[in-house]
Amino acid sequence: MSDMASEIDAAGVPGQSLVAANDVTSLLLGVTSDDVKDTLQAAGYRVEVLTADGMAVLRSATAGLPFDIRLGNQLPGPEGRHLDMTFVALFAVRGVFPEKLLNDWNRTRRFARLFLDRATPDQEFLVLGMDVGIAGGVSTQYLRAQMEIWDALVNQLIAWLRTALPTAVEPAANDGAGPAPEDIASAKH
Repeated sequence: MSDMASEIDAAGVPGQSLVAANDVTSLLLGVTSDDVKDTLQAAGYRVEVLTADGMAVLRSATAGLPFDIRLGNQLPGPEGRHLDMTFVALFAVRGVFPEKLLNDWNRTRRFARLFLDRATPDQEFLVLGMDVGIAGGVSTQYLRAQMEIWDALVNQLIAWLRTALPTAVEPAANDGAGPAPEDIASAKH
């Protein structure tokens, strides 16, 4: 085999490898809470590691909104590595959140979903959730990119709620149905 043949990458471009040979060893085949914590901190986030039901939960905030990262399916072995994680932010809801708004958000946004969750008969939460898959191996740059997507979505949600909620509840204000914009409380955990 000639030297030229060994330098042709997967796209057929001589001398420009898409993946360097040693980059494969730097892939994370699963993540630990420390991996996620380190990546968040490197991006400038403050992070607190908590334990809920025997699982590590990372708590941070963006745009003044607290959020959790919950690690998912665990790989066998003592390392505590996980194949997925979920970013979650909660807003307490007072009144009735318009279903049309949920559908509008989910129809027009990618990567995360917005839904209502009723914790108790008299308490409902607006939940923004984004799943991140790790299975097959990812780089720390991928984790950082997912965190940036999350940050952008949270900021979009806050701005969207400020504009969409008042217009959705104004028609209902005459009949007393639906929450007033100030009724969507701050984030809760």
